[in-house]
Amino acid sequence: MREYEKDFGGLPVQVGVYDIEVSFSAPYWDGLGAVLPDLRKDVTELADAPSLAVYDPQREEWGGDEERT
Repeated sequence: MREYEKDFGGLPVQVGVYDIEVSFSAPYWDGLGAVLPDLRKDVTELADAPSLAVYDPQREEWGGDEERT
């Protein structure tokens, strides 16, 4: 596993890269709502790979083509 930190609007997001998974972990903070759309966009772009899908544990939803822009 490799761990990284990515800056979204000045707020840190942890990115974990595993053999079969890429995870984004954003702690709750006041500015989260402002950067969440950009974070979801990055995650959705990664899911364009045929072997990856998007899962949002807060919503308990799997993402698909209908969420991509």
